[in-house]
Amino acid sequence: MIIEIEAALDLCPFCGSSAVMRSNGWFNPKTGQKESAYFWVKCTNKDCAVSPKSSSTQSGAIDAWNKRVA
Repeated sequence: MIIEIEAALDLCPFCGSSAVMRSNGWFNPKTGQKESAYFWVKCTNKDCAVSPKSSSTQSGAIDAWNKRVA
C-alpha cells in the first residue's frame, strides 16, 4: 500500500510544481503504527520528466529532494 506523508518540500526545480512524499508503508498490528521501508518524493506535475528521489528514511528523501537543482 502506498501512503502520502505530509512534509516540507521545495517546489520542483525543473517545472516549479509542488511535490509530494510517498511511502510503501503498512500498518503493523504489533506496534499499532504505520511502518515503512522506503520513502520517495515526486513532482505532482504528471508531464514533468524529473525522477523521484528516494531513501530508506523520511528525512533522507526530503534532503535529497530539497537539494536538487535544475
